[in-house]
Amino acid sequence: GNMIAYPDHGKYCENIWTMHADDSTLRNIARSLMYCKQKYSKLEIIGGCCGLGPKFIFLLTELLRDQNYET
Repeated sequence: GNMIAYPDHGKYCENIWTMHADDSTLRNIARSLMYCKQKYSKLEIIGGCCGLGPKFIFLLTELLRDQNYET
C-alpha cells in the first residue's frame, strides 16, 4: 500500500504543545521528509502533525514545488 509521513515536533505537557523550532530546524525537518519522499516511492502524502504549524507547511510546500511535486 501507499505510505503517509507526518512528523511532530515539540513537547506536550499539561494539554499544551510547546515548540521551540527555529526556521533552520523547520527546514531540516522538511528536507528530511523530502529525502524520504525521494527514497520511498510509495510515500504519497507528507505533512506535519502536532507542534508543526503553518510556517512548516509553507516551507514543505516550497520544497515540493522546487522538486516539481504536485501540492
